[in-house]
Amino acid sequence: MGFSLLALTYAMLDIGYIFTLTNAWNWTRLLLGSWALVFLAVTYYLRYSPPRADNPSITNSFFAIIGILTLATVAAVFVLPLDFLPSYLSAELVF
Repeated sequence: MGFSLLALTYAMLDIGYIFTLTNAWNWTRLLLGSWALVFLAVTYYLRYSPPRADNPSITNSFFAIIGILTLATVAAVFVLPLDFLPSYLSAELVF
């Protein structure tokens, strides 16, 4: 999932070179890239963490929470008024 989101953000970056994307699309690309790294970090943490009692419900809940937060932040970018979001270029430096 994490690598798929990263691939999507790189595709959106390439599309941005051809077509002018709106501020919302740029924010979506930034947030999807951030959540992709979270997916990868959690995956590698769970994979290489010390052995413990394997409880698949905890693993599933991690990924369910991250998935819901990803969808919520992307939806918020398109629902919020454009004046509410700061300029993408100034916010990209922080990320």
